[in-house]
Amino acid sequence: MTLFERTKQIAKERGLTLRQLEKQAGLGDKSIYAWKRYTPRGTNLKNVADVLGVSVDYLLGETEDKGEINNNSETSQDFFKIDLSDIPEQERQRVIDQMEEVKEILTRDMK
Repeated sequence: MTLFERTKQIAKERGLTLRQLEKQAGLGDKSIYAWKRYTPRGTNLKNVADVLGVSVDYLLGETEDKGEINNNSETSQDFFKIDLSDIPEQERQRVIDQMEEVKEILTRDMK
C-alpha cells in the first residue's frame, strides 16, 4: 500500500476527507494527492500523522502498528484555532513552526 493509499484509508476511518485533513494539517489544496508522485517533506508528513493520530512510520508503510496517539496532542493550528489555508505554502511552514514553539512553551507552563 502506498503512502497516499494509507493516508486516504486512515483519513476515511477517522471520518475525514482528504481536503479536511489537508486543512487541519496546514497543507495546501491537493497536497496529499501529489503524494502519489512524490514523497512529502517530513514536516508535512508529521503534521498529517499528528492529525490522524498515527505514527509517521505507519503512514510510510514501515510498520503495520499504527502507533495510535492519544490525540490530546492536537496540532498547533487546532490548539490556536487558526486557519492557515490562505497563507502561501512557503510561509505556512514557518508560521506552523513558530506556533509549535509557542504551543510548547504554553503547554509546558500549564503542567
